[in-house]
Amino acid sequence: MADEADWRFLVEDPPFAKNAVNTLGKYYSGKRSSPPDSAADIITWYRNLGERTRDALTEFLPPSFAGCSLLAANTRVKTGLTIADKIKRQHIQLSHMFDFVGVRLEWDCYLSDLMSMAEHICDELVPLGVKVEIKDYREKSQHGYRAVHCVITSRAGRVEVQLRTLFQSRWANAFEILGDIAGRSIRYQDDPIIPDKRFESLYHRLLDLSEGLHRAERTTEESTESINRALRLSITKHHRILIEPKFHELRSQSFRYLAESELAQAKAARANLQTLDALQGLLQSLNELRKGVTSQEGRE
Repeated sequence: MADEADWRFLVEDPPFAKNAVNTLGKYYSGKRSSPPDSAADIITWYRNLGERTRDALTEFLPPSFAGCSLLAANTRVKTGLTIADKIKRQHIQLSHMFDFVGVRLEWDCYLSDLMSMAEHICDELVPLGVKVEIKDYREKSQHGYRAVHCVITSRAGRVEVQLRTLFQSRWANAFEILGDIAGRSIRYQDDPIIPDKRFESLYHRLLDLSEGLHRAERTTEESTESINRALRLSITKHHRILIEPKFHELRSQSFRYLAESELAQAKAARANLQTLDALQGLLQSLNELRKGVTSQEGRE
């Protein structure tokens, strides 16, 4: 069982007015020449809100939740540039931005486990008077991005919790850096204009990879369930005296299926490792490119 998480911080009132948050948003988007006096308090509050949410979630969803493994737990507050971009693009106020602060939990798990976690969070927080909206991007991606999100809205503020598998997380990290280099429009436009042909090619390759990774994860979960069914049959209780030939014939078929399936799983595991290595190499290359672009912009 998970430890009992302390969610009392979600019913605390911020030490600033809601209007001050919107004023900060106007400053970031260029509609004001100066930030509100409480700007530092606002950033600190939301940073702490994200960290406390992350800590509570890792207590509530322990590292071994439902047989899964927690690989990483991070939090971040949007930068002024990304806030400005979203306000201008969506014409919203900062107080209505559901992902001003975010928590990212990366798991070694199946796709179905992500939804189980989200529903578990919802069942825990809704009785406390906290609103939880689940957003499922597993099958229908957001421009290649796949995950399950929980938008937690409380008196303390909004926090977006992103639940990702290992593959989803690695892909998202690469796509995010590509957006910093090739233009953030790739994250929200269906057919973005990418002047640099190298980045345009990489953009389409990453979209294709998103589909491929999703199929692989779905197939892995389905095949593992079939293997587990065969395992259950192989250990089914039977008579000590051999008087059930049909049972032993069925069990021999299960053993053959298990042997073939394990060989297929080994092949898939090797392919997955190669994919993860390739994604890691891509991340390193994109990071170097981003550093070069940032350095050049600084000189200009």
